[in-house]
Amino acid sequence: MKNKRNYYRILHVQPDAPQAIIKSSYRTLMHQLKQHPDLGGEHWNAALINEAYAVISDPGKRAEYDGTLVHARTTATPGAQTPVQPTTPVPPAKPHRQPQYTGLDVCAFCRTTHRHGRYPHPEAACGECASPLKSAETRRLEESCRRMVHRMAKRIQIVFYTAWPQQQANTGVMQDISPRGMKFVTSRLPEPGTHIKVDCELCKAVARVTNYEKQAALFAREWMVGVEFVTILFTETRGSFVSMKI
Repeated sequence: MKNKRNYYRILHVQPDAPQAIIKSSYRTLMHQLKQHPDLGGEHWNAALINEAYAVISDPGKRAEYDGTLVHARTTATPGAQTPVQPTTPVPPAKPHRQPQYTGLDVCAFCRTTHRHGRYPHPEAACGECASPLKSAETRRLEESCRRMVHRMAKRIQIVFYTAWPQQQANTGVMQDISPRGMKFVTSRLPEPGTHIKVDCELCKAVARVTNYEKQAALFAREWMVGVEFVTILFTETRGSFVSMKI
């Protein structure tokens, strides 16, 4: 392959990024960042993004392209040894351990940049999708977080978004909540490993889908979905969390 363009840089992903992240970054560039010509983007730039995505999203083409990158690095450094090319891609880390996005100046859900800095105010929200910006990891270290939600009836209505903008929100029913995350039942299964935006009467959050299982239902297919909070803003401040195990 003679093309020296770095497709990973074009798509703003790391060379070991899993397909879910590559697909998400492509959609963000073309639609949310309006690189698509129908949204005002330049044709040449959209063509370059499509070219990169066509290669990186195809396992066979991606393996061949990765081989050209390895060859380019070794030939550029005299005396360097050629590393052994693996026959299969290295599996990515577990979704709940690998952040979907890098950088502390972007919204964890829609990736819109913000000016709230490295440590946003607890009530800071994204100006684009209104998602909270305060890290859930930071809140887990706070002793007061265990007193932010009172014990409640488990079945609470929630809405969630899998993309932004999204004309109609998905719905679900919360079954359990803790400082780590929540479980809810829904008929619309979000893709495992991706980030979703969750709104309910108890909190607003960006959460990572960690697991799911099919539920028995009389008239429709339903799923029990487990998510881990990435950022969160609680709206209730009484009592303690109910227990949960994701």
